Amino acid sequence: MTEQEKLQKYWGTAKSLKSDDEKIAFFDSNEDAFYLDPQEGDEFQNAKLSYCAERNFSEDETQSFEDQPWQSLPKEFKLYAFQYCILEGIGYGDIQDLMSTDEIISLVSLDRINDQLENDGIFLSEAEEEVMLILEKNIKNSGKKATEDDLYDATKKVIGQLRDWLDDNHPDNLAA
Repeated sequence: MTEQEKLQKYWGTAKSLKSDDEKIAFFDSNEDAFYLDPQEGDEFQNAKLSYCAERNFSEDETQSFEDQPWQSLPKEFKLYAFQYCILEGIGYGDIQDLMSTDEIISLVSLDRINDQLENDGIFLSEAEEEVMLILEKNIKNSGKKATEDDLYDATKKVIGQLRDWLDDNHPDNLAA
């Protein structure tokens, strides 16, 4: 798995966590997630040092804290590190604005896409590129970003939904 894929995976999980217990469980089971900054762990080390400094730890207390195994770190630090490295971290900064496939799809109206395709004389079987361009434009207008894979997946879903919508709204089906 690439670094980008790891960032997306961990961010996808982390952004939905609400309770402290969920964040602590994430910390306990996803150590790798805290080492995905560009300097591969500098940010986590900075979180540790910052945590110790904010609590006015002595040099010995800081060293003792540094020597603790991952699972033995205090809950307060796990929450602190979650905030410091994941929610506010450099490594996750770019990924936080990425939209999910469902968020991309929510930017468009099937009715409007159908109208645009009809106005341009494009058949649904030839619409993939046009739908993708519509989605890209809407993503850009929203000020967010999407991966190429999510954009492609969203395009496929929109076309599938458009087919279903056209079936449901076809004049022959409406008359029945």
